[in-house]
Amino acid sequence: MSGGDPFVFQSDPYDVIDSVLAPWASKHAIKVAKLDREYHVRSVWVFDRLGDARAQMWLELPNAQGEVLRLIPLA
Repeated sequence: MSGGDPFVFQSDPYDVIDSVLAPWASKHAIKVAKLDREYHVRSVWVFDRLGDARAQMWLELPNAQGEVLRLIPLA
């Protein structure tokens, strides 16, 4: 970590889940954001059939076992 900030990592902490997330997102034509400013994130937008944004979801950081325990929906 750099600068003492618990959310700034030198390596991407989500690398451990990308092998599962990337194929799932591709199958469903979902784009996954990987950076927000200088922070590593995994965020997806969910759209309705008309293409209007309906919600944004953020994945929490994976735990020591490489599990993401919850999604954080933002409407």
